[in-house]
Amino acid sequence: MATKLRINANCSSVAKASKHPPINFFYSHFHNSIRNELDMLSQSMSELSSASQEKIHGRLTILKNRYRFLEQVYKYHSSVEDEVVYPTLDSKVKNVTSAYSVEHEDEERLFEQLSALLSAALQQEGKARMATLRQLECKIEEVHTTLRKHLAKEEEQLFPLLLKHFSFAEQASSSIESAVAMPAL
Repeated sequence: MATKLRINANCSSVAKASKHPPINFFYSHFHNSIRNELDMLSQSMSELSSASQEKIHGRLTILKNRYRFLEQVYKYHSSVEDEVVYPTLDSKVKNVTSAYSVEHEDEERLFEQLSALLSAALQQEGKARMATLRQLECKIEEVHTTLRKHLAKEEEQLFPLLLKHFSFAEQASSSIESAVAMPAL
């Protein structure tokens, strides 16, 4: 777990100058980045679906690389929430975040299934590959839908609680802890 950092509670001048709460970074910018990557993954799948037989292997490689990047970003995001944001919120608002951690576990399983399909498709040819590509397309849709719903739910339910129950300084401290807990890509 990340080391507890302290921010000077006398941040009123910074708070007045800022239009956005510090925690906004994770519940706006970071979530939008994940959404963008989900869209790019779907776009890569569309390009793969329309590719000629000669280009399928190359398109699969591109799709797998995009998937790996999204998976890493999402793992870091989930880890930060599970290790920093959720415990911090639970300290003030009880019994709110446990369902979100369970969702993270479910989403991790979706990523594992997607990875297995990608690996299989790269090794297969012909009809077997085409069948796996159809499964892959469905799995990407499932990941896309599930993650978007999860992000929206966090923004609609958790973000307002963070704003309501945490001062500017506490939000800044949590944001810094989150940044420190996130490994570099």
